Amino acid sequence: MPTAPADVTATDNCDSIRFTFQDDTTDLDMCREGMVFRTWYAFDAGDLVDSCVQQITLEDNTPTT
Repeated sequence: MPTAPADVTATDNCDSIRFTFQDDTTDLDMCREGMVFRTWYAFDAGDLVDSCVQQITLEDNTPTT
């Protein structure tokens, strides 16, 4: 699984935080355009978790020839 980008942050009173994410691509059409909803999860050393959702828009801006 890819690592979290540097701008994904979380704070906790435990030293170690790990990030994972899961993509929901059900809104993409057959051309793979539409919305991706990426849910980020932050786990602390005690496996307590918090999450947030990032919305990513995919669209093809390349003119057809």
